[in-house]
Amino acid sequence: MQIEQSASRSVLWQERRWDVVQRGLEHLLALAQRYHNEGQLCQAADIYWMLSEDYTGTSQAIEAEEGLLRLAEAYERCGWRKMAQAIFARLSALE
Repeated sequence: MQIEQSASRSVLWQERRWDVVQRGLEHLLALAQRYHNEGQLCQAADIYWMLSEDYTGTSQAIEAEEGLLRLAEAYERCGWRKMAQAIFARLSALE
């Protein structure tokens, strides 16, 4: 009986922990998007890269990679080709 209760508590704890992680990732993604929209591109890129590289496989990582693509495209339009190239190359190297 105690083993079942312990296992049940463990599952509940894992579910709650996953919920906290997901909510945190959503807030980080929203923050990156806000920075991006406000023109604070370096801050946006830092958060996008962190989400992409540290939380691979999550929906937030995929959205962050899409944000990085938009960021690189914006750099390219502004004539900052080296910055755009660096982002495109780093994204291409992701697994």
